[in-house]
Amino acid sequence: MLLPPSSLLSIPVVDRLTSAWSSLRVEERAAGLVLRNWGFRSRWMWTSEGPVHALVRPAQRTEAGPPIVLLHGLVASGADFFPLLRRLTHTGRMLVAPDLPGHGLTPAPHAGMHPRRLQQALEQALRQLLPARSPAVVYGSSLGGLAALRLALHQPDLVGGLVLASPGGAPLGEPELSRFLERFRMRDTEAARSFVRDMRARPSWVPVVVAWGVRARFGRPEVRELLDAVDDEVWLSAEELSGLRQPAVVLWGKHERILVPAHRDFFLSALPGHVVFEEPDWLGHAAFLDDPDFIARHITQLRITPSGPPAASAPPPPS
Repeated sequence: MLLPPSSLLSIPVVDRLTSAWSSLRVEERAAGLVLRNWGFRSRWMWTSEGPVHALVRPAQRTEAGPPIVLLHGLVASGADFFPLLRRLTHTGRMLVAPDLPGHGLTPAPHAGMHPRRLQQALEQALRQLLPARSPAVVYGSSLGGLAALRLALHQPDLVGGLVLASPGGAPLGEPELSRFLERFRMRDTEAARSFVRDMRARPSWVPVVVAWGVRARFGRPEVRELLDAVDDEVWLSAEELSGLRQPAVVLWGKHERILVPAHRDFFLSALPGHVVFEEPDWLGHAAFLDDPDFIARHITQLRITPSGPPAASAPPPPS
């Protein structure tokens, strides 16, 4: 069926369509069905904040290497890592892609959507999922990067190393913070289109149906509640980051257009000296979509060591 341009649809009709799409969780369920063919299964963990869903593929052989955990960004889900998960299956390692509370198939915490509660639920869920004494390599993108950093700082026995792409959590002052958060309110379809274009290193035309889907995700009550709950407790500090001991690589694409330059500058100055900071000129905010092979190589080549820089050399750029 052909849909009329969004300009010909009334705002109430568009809102009803986006709400219906959101409630179905179509993308998450479809990707989950495909991932089942690759050995992934849904797992549910019970935490003090409520149930947490994760896609999990058990280790396929002994001594395959440390588990790999993928942490998604705002309004995304573990199933959105579809291109990256496919490339990591060859490692034979345990693969874990949780849905943060209020995202994907995981419901919002009982007491409401605050970043602190999301972090607590994630930490409790991973403690149930990961084998004892098997610290994982954790990849985090955007909001997932902030979650990965807090996990490494607060639960260091769970994290052996970090690969972060445009991590969130850098402090912003006013009025820059208000301008930054306003973009996530997704007031209309054109705002959603602009956001999707800016996610990728190479912007392209965004179909209206895709824009509706993105706007639907940002319009979920859980997401709006989370944005309203942002306070000073959310942000990382230079003092906090100084306690990071695990090997870590931070990737900040030259085409980053969702986060602002102040975010990059904070991490560049505040991260400990052993952290590798790279700025590939072919990556944007959604680095795992721009070049999933490059991200997969960074994850698989990161060697877990007690302290100090990663032992593996950086993967070569794409030809």
